Amino acid sequence: MLTIITPATNTKLTTVTTVKAEMGITGTSEDAWIGDAIDRASDTITRYCNCVLTREVLQEVIVLKRPTESLMTSRFPLVIAAVEVTVDGTGAIAEIDGSNGLIYRLDTSSNRILWPAGRITVIYGAGYILPGDDGRDLPHDIERAAILLVKSAYFARQRDPLLKSENIPDALQSSYWMGDLPPEVEGILSRYRQVAL
Repeated sequence: MLTIITPATNTKLTTVTTVKAEMGITGTSEDAWIGDAIDRASDTITRYCNCVLTREVLQEVIVLKRPTESLMTSRFPLVIAAVEVTVDGTGAIAEIDGSNGLIYRLDTSSNRILWPAGRITVIYGAGYILPGDDGRDLPHDIERAAILLVKSAYFARQRDPLLKSENIPDALQSSYWMGDLPPEVEGILSRYRQVAL
């Protein structure tokens, strides 16, 4: 069971200022549209990656039927300083592999030991600090994917969304991409995509 203790206050994977700089837009007349487009792009990326990318503090209860070497949290990357683990209500010493969401139990000599069968409660921070927030650690390629989606939506505003192909011999040939994600964006995000089990 997963409970959000502190929800994310920001879910935008890029900023209006960054998008405007990328596209050479000055003035503020497009700011509202760009802000909405960033929200849509961020939601699309989150759905594609099948994970929450934004930093949140969570409490997760894991019930083990048998002893195991490591615990795997539902969300990662883990924030190392924010992990607290209890086994049947008693505190445990833990070592974490934050990038993979794995938590190992340690004895008092810092040797790894098995997690026992039973109820284990983990309180942890997971996800990235987003652009525009202090301490930003979101990978730049994820932000790049968001910018590309906003740019794509911006330039598609003035064309017929149902037009798949158009050919005027010796003058013009047009064909527009249709689908959830452009191939370039999908390529960027494929390494962050979590497979649903």
